[in-house]
Amino acid sequence: MNPAKVISSGTLTGGSVGSPHASATFSGTTFPLSTFFSTGQAIVSQTNDIAPGAVTFIIATSGTPSGYATNTASAPATSGLACIADQVSGVLPSNYEMATYTVTDAVHIRIAFKKAHAALSTIAIGGLCGYGLEQTVDTANGIRQVFPVVGSYSANGLYYAGTTSAVVGQSNTTSAYLNVNLSIANLTRFGNLVTLTTTSNLPLDLNGLPVTISGVGDSSYNGIFSVTSIAANSLTYNQSGANSTSTGGTIVVVTGGFALYPMAEVLSVYNASTKAVDGAMTLAPNNAAWATGDSVEEPHFFQQQLAADISYITQTTPRPTTLTRAGVTYQGNNGPGLQGWTINNTTPASNYIGNGGTHNAPDAAYEATGVWKRTMVLQGGETSLFDVNCNSHGCTKWNSPFNLFELQSSVGTDTMQWAPQSSTFTMSVRGTGFSFAPSGFTATNINATNLNATNISGLAASSITAGTFAAARLPLFGASGASHAIGAVPDPGATAGTTRYLREDGSWSVPAGTSGGGGGSSSVAAITSGTIDGATIGATTPSTGAFTTLTSTTPIAPASGGTGSSVAPAAGQLLIGNSGGTAFAPQTLSGDCTMAPSGAITCLKVNGTNLGAAATHGASISINGTACALDGSCNAFSFATLPQQSAVLADYQLNDGSGTAPADSSPNGNTGSFPSAPAAPTWTSQGLACNGTAGGGGSTGQYFTTAGTQNAKTIMMVYTLSAPGGNNGPANPTFYTLWANSSIAGLSFNSGSQNYGYQPYLSVNGGQQSTMDGSFVGTHVMIVVLGVAGGNPTQDTYYVDGIQQPTVAGSATTFGKSNGVYNVCGAPTGYDTYMTGNVYRWTAWSTQLSAQDAAAATGLTKTLAQSKGVNFQPFYTPTITPQLVCTGDSLTNGNGVTPFCTSGVLSTNIGYNIVNYGIGNIGSNVNMSLLPSREKLAYAPNAKSNVSFIWNGTNDVVTKGRTAQQTVDAILQECSIMHTFGFKTIAATVISRATGGTSNDTADKDAVNPILRAQALNSCDALADFAGNPLVGADGAYSNATYYQGDTTHLTATGQSSVIAPMASHAIDQVTGSTLLNCDPNVVTTATYTSVAADGCKVFNTASNAITDTLPSAIGYTNRVIRRCNNSSSGSNTLTIAAPSDSPFNNTTGTTTLTVPNNSCKDFKGALTSNTSAGEFWQQLN
Repeated sequence: MNPAKVISSGTLTGGSVGSPHASATFSGTTFPLSTFFSTGQAIVSQTNDIAPGAVTFIIATSGTPSGYATNTASAPATSGLACIADQVSGVLPSNYEMATYTVTDAVHIRIAFKKAHAALSTIAIGGLCGYGLEQTVDTANGIRQVFPVVGSYSANGLYYAGTTSAVVGQSNTTSAYLNVNLSIANLTRFGNLVTLTTTSNLPLDLNGLPVTISGVGDSSYNGIFSVTSIAANSLTYNQSGANSTSTGGTIVVVTGGFALYPMAEVLSVYNASTKAVDGAMTLAPNNAAWATGDSVEEPHFFQQQLAADISYITQTTPRPTTLTRAGVTYQGNNGPGLQGWTINNTTPASNYIGNGGTHNAPDAAYEATGVWKRTMVLQGGETSLFDVNCNSHGCTKWNSPFNLFELQSSVGTDTMQWAPQSSTFTMSVRGTGFSFAPSGFTATNINATNLNATNISGLAASSITAGTFAAARLPLFGASGASHAIGAVPDPGATAGTTRYLREDGSWSVPAGTSGGGGGSSSVAAITSGTIDGATIGATTPSTGAFTTLTSTTPIAPASGGTGSSVAPAAGQLLIGNSGGTAFAPQTLSGDCTMAPSGAITCLKVNGTNLGAAATHGASISINGTACALDGSCNAFSFATLPQQSAVLADYQLNDGSGTAPADSSPNGNTGSFPSAPAAPTWTSQGLACNGTAGGGGSTGQYFTTAGTQNAKTIMMVYTLSAPGGNNGPANPTFYTLWANSSIAGLSFNSGSQNYGYQPYLSVNGGQQSTMDGSFVGTHVMIVVLGVAGGNPTQDTYYVDGIQQPTVAGSATTFGKSNGVYNVCGAPTGYDTYMTGNVYRWTAWSTQLSAQDAAAATGLTKTLAQSKGVNFQPFYTPTITPQLVCTGDSLTNGNGVTPFCTSGVLSTNIGYNIVNYGIGNIGSNVNMSLLPSREKLAYAPNAKSNVSFIWNGTNDVVTKGRTAQQTVDAILQECSIMHTFGFKTIAATVISRATGGTSNDTADKDAVNPILRAQALNSCDALADFAGNPLVGADGAYSNATYYQGDTTHLTATGQSSVIAPMASHAIDQVTGSTLLNCDPNVVTTATYTSVAADGCKVFNTASNAITDTLPSAIGYTNRVIRRCNNSSSGSNTLTIAAPSDSPFNNTTGTTTLTVPNNSCKDFKGALTSNTSAGEFWQQLN
């Protein structure tokens, strides 16, 4: 414990439980390197002694882990101290020991062993062999857990013996280790409280933890602060300072303290000389530099497991039919204060993540398994059956909701969740949601025999597709007048009639001269005098009398319903009544108004004065309940209600319906204009449809040009971006343009294509200025406030549907950098840029709208757009179809050939909707930044499976200049981010490539893949080891023209479909198949079985047959562990596991079958033959 001999400088950055041993990685260290060998044979005990003793053995010359030597010439000395440990093999101990060695020849070493070892056990010489590793965050009350170090494989990495306690550098384990590093989107300080938003969701709840904030644009935000979480991607902390905003920087939490101690194994505490235990100790060989006065400490043994007693009760013969039970019976006087049974985790909540701690919560307080008729029998309590309290976060936080039940179904897991902050109970059953809340019950469909309800709202007749209503339950319509109401018609009566009419008063009427009956009366008008067509009415027929003969010009008095005029109005005239209402006469419209052929009247003047002039400006009327200024144009979109209306430069409400000059609803008369066809957009009932076609470096964009907008500081657009799904290909634009100066090379508002997540950004002369964090596909109200430079500068601000959006790049002031009137929904030809969708309104202000004004403008505009039938919804609609999202570079998109990640090329157990986000020459860190605005949108929460396949990294090293570790860190971060979205994740290794005829394998594939193989399963659900296949993974494989294109980097169609696609399919099936912790419940009893990728754990029963199970090829399965079990309790039939045809077990010639005894299991792990030559085999672990 001499501090001078302890190594503690640097930071523990991560860990892994992979092969050949558990590993830990560091930064800021310069460890000396160890030399590693593998035993070529098992080291067994002596006949009468568990210790093997001095053994001369052969070292393994093939099948060794990456970085291991195969000739003793690599040893730093011909004799010395070695550390020996078995490779990771399930729960079996590592049998770690230190012993002296002697090299005897090129392939033989002699060691005096005290413990037995399996074949391929590790021998480490030099480096950190002989040290013990403490992870200080797990040191409790001065008690250290120290792991023996096997050896150091790099200046910042080591192997250690951890067996089932290998938790160093790993989160989400029993360890308290954390390593969180996320980018910050924006920060706001108001009233000495900082609100911070990250660019993606936090992988865990950092509430109550001290975090380091650095690199913020405004450095006053930097420092170490204890934070409070308020959302999945938002935190707050207290900090004194002026109210302000900023962007950029990172938030980091790393519990990376460690210590490496010189270590020795105590063989005995018995002093043979004194025959007593008196402090003398016998030590195994070690290299500790002991000195007088050094303190010695016995640490906590690195692997211990403590558990409460379990009673095993066995009865072979049938149990009696009388009741048997175990438990606690309370007798006598039982009352308040008695609690029958308690399971209490007394560890303070502050120890756990989300409450200020760094530990994960334990698994379950109570578990009942096995076959029972009823798992629990209860008698109702006097007050309640269950008393369920809020979780450790309380009842009001964003993460207070919890599942009351998680119910297994044939397609996944159904849940019943309680949200105490809103008193809402939500059920998700096979992807269909139901909720009970104070506001009511919400469900997609309600099937009921009887429904008793006071009110049923939102029910449309079109929604009733079956069944009938009892007529007696329907109210009759109310007669015209004050009592009018919608309703059913009255019963016409039982007597059939020929013709009846329903009167406004609710009665049935029979016309004169017809037989009616059935509840009505007829009314006959009697004419007793006058003439009809010159004949006198009266006498016999007609009767004699005087009557006025009616002709086409006979006037009828207004009192009798006429006009009192015999003159008909000419075209364009109106009948106007006099002030007394006694007569009407035709009048011609003045020049103030015009009348269309349809009869519609438009008045643009009052007494010869234009509406909107000083005499009438500001007067308003109400149309459909909306205030409308008398400024020359009144329609459903009211200019008068916009905030800062006096600063409106132009307001194109796009209700014209026809023509080539969109009207400006502002008083400025800035009428827009269409270009010539085919660039002119198309009118719809709601606005304009803008669609173009791409064309190899140019495009035919559709757009319209505004007027008077060159000095706009705020622009609002209501639109639908109906971008296509799937890959971005030649039929789609390179990027989308919502509006731009007269030339796209000026100031423009664009969005990258689907592969770039539809992230909107402002650009000047093609240079990106600021970028919004998020996607804008679908139908939205988008408001962009341009930043203005000067003495009090402001920055570009984005609002989507009234909510201010964070930015991920740039703090720009783009106003004035390029002037000119704007084109809307596209731009002139010259770029593959246009908009595919619809525009419903476009408005420009000469001022900057505030957040409040932006929200007000959005609310009004959205409501009025909906009145035109515009439906606001995201581009991605809910689905239950399983989703597969492939993220990567040009290898993923195929580079001109059909890629592996394509429907019909992959062959998986589950059918997926496939989205391929392969982008040429992209780095993994850039892909990582796009995940929240791209991949997240593809997640289907109600689907059976969501899988993220990540294959990038080769560009990081070859073209981006990043290190192998930086590359792997970004890939693992991609997995972590996709996990937060709900995806199962798969990472793939880098394959062989060359650039310009020069191999990149040593710097690229051979550097990245060993780290990725060792660390992938810390963050990802599976590893697809493409480089394990020699056809693409061996050094120099790029030269094979069958599988590689002429550029020696990209794969041919054969390489994609025949080499990559099968391994990718297997990895996808792996993450949806059985695992060691969730074995397949279907037991195999047939004589032969061929395992598939989904068979992570398979059970066989040989009671009826001897069974042979043939394993699949291990190619692509590096570090995957599978299990085969024989659950037969007796019998002579055997379970035989056969190796695949391409490689024997343990890479040992002739070892092609293994037998699994009754009531036992065997585990196998995919092992790499060589990092440089590839090839894989199944290694037997037990």
